[in-house]
Order: sequence, then C-alpha cells, then structure tokens
Amino acid sequence: MPLTQAATVVGAEAVKVAEILVKEEIRATLTPELSSGYTGLVTNAVC
Repeated sequence: MPLTQAATVVGAEAVKVAEILVKEEIRATLTPELSSGYTGLVTNAVC
C-alpha cells in the first residue's frame, strides 16, 4: 500500500511512523505472514 493511501485510510500518523522507520532503516517486505500479525491493530481514531 502506498504511503499516501495508508495516510488516507488510517490518518496522518502513518506518515510520521513511516518517516521514523525509514530514518532508523527499519524496513522489510510486507509478506502475508508479517501483515497478519498487524491485522486489527491499527484503528482510525478520531481525536
């Protein structure tokens, strides 16, 4: 999922998190196995 699409779905927090992960060089290809570990953890909270 492109970052702009992720930000549209879950909010601007996705961009902030992605920037930190890239800065710290924490990257991996998202496989179905990795994705399943995060299913349901991200919500679109309204502040």
